[in-house]
This record gives sequence, C-alpha cells and structure tokens, in this order.
Amino acid sequence: YDFGLDNRILKAIADLQWASPTAIQAETIPYALSGKDLLVKARTGSGKTGVYAIAAIQHLLTKQQTKTSNVRILILSPTK
Repeated sequence: YDFGLDNRILKAIADLQWASPTAIQAETIPYALSGKDLLVKARTGSGKTGVYAIAAIQHLLTKQQTKTSNVRILILSPTK
C-alpha cells in the first residue's frame, strides 16, 4: 500500500518498520486523503493516530507544493 503518499512519508513509514497498514488504516486512509471528515472508533492500538498523522502530513506537503497557505487540520482525540 502506498495510497499515493509522498515519498518522504513512505520513507518515514519504512523507517518505523510498519510493514503493512492495520485494518483501520487500510480502510480509512483513502477517505482521509480525499479530505473527507472522519469519525473513527476502534480499539486502542489499532492505528487510528497513524491515519490522522499520515493524512495531515500528506495534506501539508501537497499544499506546500501548490504554494497555497490556507491549511486547517483539526484532530480531536478523546481519552478515557
């Protein structure tokens, strides 16, 4: 899976030794990359934070390449 991610993100994922996306990541990363709002509920350790971080960084890198500066990213992560 590369989801069309920037090579720098792919390298970082490889450096973290993430061999393949978790089920929640495989299902939700495409939606996150398309700019859709997500509400994801899954068990702790399922990879939700990775989805948000990967999509946010990809979005920032894309905006940087197109020279647009209006970037807004909001991640709410409730805890117990």
